[in-house]
Amino acid sequence: MKKYLYLIKNAKIPTYLKYWLMYSSKKISLLIQSLPITLENTIKDLKITINKIYGNIEQATRSGKNLLNTLIKRQAGTTLSSHGINATFNSDGTITLNGTNDGTANSAFYIYNDGAVLTLESGTYYTLRNDKNVEIIGYYGGYQDFVANDSFNLSDTRQYTYVYVQIPSTNTNTFSNYILKPYIGKSSVTTDTWEQYGASPSPDYPSPVSTITGDVEITISNEDNTQEQNYSISLGDIELCKIGDYQDYIYKENGNWYKYGAIGKVILNGSESWGRASNGAYYLSVPTWNYLRKPKMICKSNYFVGFINQQGTTYVPDNTIAFFDGTTSSIICEFYCAYREKATLEDFKTWLSTHNTEVYYVLETPVITEITDTTLINQLNALEQAYSYEDVTNISSNQNIYLDIDYIKRGWENEIK
Repeated sequence: MKKYLYLIKNAKIPTYLKYWLMYSSKKISLLIQSLPITLENTIKDLKITINKIYGNIEQATRSGKNLLNTLIKRQAGTTLSSHGINATFNSDGTITLNGTNDGTANSAFYIYNDGAVLTLESGTYYTLRNDKNVEIIGYYGGYQDFVANDSFNLSDTRQYTYVYVQIPSTNTNTFSNYILKPYIGKSSVTTDTWEQYGASPSPDYPSPVSTITGDVEITISNEDNTQEQNYSISLGDIELCKIGDYQDYIYKENGNWYKYGAIGKVILNGSESWGRASNGAYYLSVPTWNYLRKPKMICKSNYFVGFINQQGTTYVPDNTIAFFDGTTSSIICEFYCAYREKATLEDFKTWLSTHNTEVYYVLETPVITEITDTTLINQLNALEQAYSYEDVTNISSNQNIYLDIDYIKRGWENEIK
C-alpha cells in the first residue's frame, strides 16, 4: 500500500488528479462556533464549502449579586475631592482614583447617605472588596459595623444609611487613573468576582439583544494575511438567532437558498390584551403564538430574564417573562411578566409603550423561508467560490457567526515512509 501511495505521489499525472487521489479521503467537516479560526495543513486552491451560516445571540448580563450602588446619590461623571484624592464615579459602577492622601485626614467618599439605604439580611454571609488598601465602611446605629476585606454575617437584618469608601491618611499609595471596583456581595469568598450593580437585563437595567443581522463580512486569508478573499452577506432585516441548542441558519438546497428559523420574535408595546393575575404578575393569552412548550427552556429579552415553567405554577420570579406549558390548561399558551412594581395594569401598559420589550423565543415548529432577495442570493452564490491556501487558511468575520464547512486537509503523504 505504501509503495502504491508513493507511486501516486510521484507519478507524472495532472496536479488536480494527484490532489484528488491523495487527499479526497481527508475531507474534514467542521462546525465553527467561534471566529476567527485557523485551518491547518490545507492545500492551495482547493474549495472550502460553507454549507450553512448559523445565527447567534449576544447579550451582556449581570446576576445582581453586587449590592453596592455607587451611583445612588450622584450622576455618572461626578468628581469629588477629599484630602488630596480625587474620585470620579463612572457609569459602570467603578470609581477612578487620582492623587495621594495628604496625610492630614482620611479621604472619604460617600456612596450611601442622606436617605439612601443599603439593606443587608440576617443569616447571610457577605464579602467586601478591598483594593490597594482602600476601605469600604458601613455605619449602623451610629457605629462602624463593617470594614473592607471582612467576610461576615449579621444576627439581624440591618439598614445602613452611611456607606463610604475611604483612603486612610496612613495610605501612602499614589493613585493614577486607578479603577476601584466597590463590591458587597452575598458570599463569604473574598475573591468573588466583581460585577456592576443591578441585575441585567431588568426593567431598571435593560440589556439589548444583539443578533446576527445587517451586513456580515467573511474574510478568508493565508497564514500571514497577505492574501485574502472577502465575501459580503447583506442580510437586511433577516435575523439569525440562537437560544440554547436551537439555532437559525441559512442553507442551500436544490439550487435555492433558505432560512431555517428556529427562533421567533415579538415586540410588546402595551397595545396587547394584558391581564393581571392574583399574584401580581401580568399575563397575555396568546393561543396563536407558536411557542416551544418545554419546561426550563429560556427565552431572551432586552428588559426581562427569560423563564419557562409548567402551567399552573403560581410563583414567577420578579422581573421575568415566563412562557407556560399549556398542556394542563384550556389556555394553549400564556405569556407572563412578573414585573409587580407597576401599581396598576394601565401603568404597566403605559410603561411598555415607552419601553418596547423584545422577546426572542424558541418555536415549537421551525419555519423554513425561501430567500428571494437577489442581492443576497448572488452574495451567497459567490461564497461558494471560496478556496484554501497553502498550509494555513484563516477564517474570520465581523460578526460572531457559526459556520458549517467542509474542506480538504493534507494527510496521505504523512503515511508514506
